[in-house]
Order: sequence, then C-alpha cells, then structure tokens
Amino acid sequence: MRLSLKIVAIVLLASVVPTAITGFGSLMGVGAFGESAKVRATNVSGEYLTKVGEDVVRTKAQDLALQVDIYLKNKMKSEKKEYLTVKDILNDRELWKIGMQRWGVMEYTWINLEGYINGE
Repeated sequence: MRLSLKIVAIVLLASVVPTAITGFGSLMGVGAFGESAKVRATNVSGEYLTKVGEDVVRTKAQDLALQVDIYLKNKMKSEKKEYLTVKDILNDRELWKIGMQRWGVMEYTWINLEGYINGE
C-alpha cells in the first residue's frame, strides 16, 4: 500500500471514529435528557393540578359560606328574628338545598353540624 493511501486511511479513521463516538454519545445524552425532562414536566404538571384543585375547592367553600350567610340573614330578617337556633337550621330544607350542592364530576358541598343532637 502506498504511503498516500495510508495517510488518507489514517486521516479518515482519525476523523470518522471520534465523530461517530461523539455522535453516539450525544444521542444517548439527548435520550437521557428527554427522559429527565419528561419526569420533571410530569412532576410540575401534578403540582400545578393539585394547586389548581385546592384553589377551586377553596373558592367553592367560600362561595357556599357566602350563600349560607346571605340566606340566613335574609331568613332572620323575613322572620323578624335576631338569631336562629340549631333546630331552626336543621329543619330548614331550603338551607339544606343550598348546603348540599353537586359540582364538578363527583364533588359535593355540605354543611357540617356534627356534634349537635336533637337540635340543641
């Protein structure tokens, strides 16, 4: 083999082999980066959805509290009472309709009077 062919072969090998190794390493790195990015994006999405869900529940609870407040004030005004007893509240079907609402897919609101027995 002539010297010029050997030089060409050495130059080609010296340039092609490192380029191939670098390219393969880059592809492997891109794959790992893509997997890492997917995991981070999933975590961020989950955190975001949790926060949005918490905000929606908080807003719905505040809306319910405001509706109940308005209803009770109007009821006391119309009945000319300064206050309502627990018995009045437990027997008020309209209040329960306000307090027990379905929203979203499977979410509900309700008024909790746990601990009150016989309207006392």
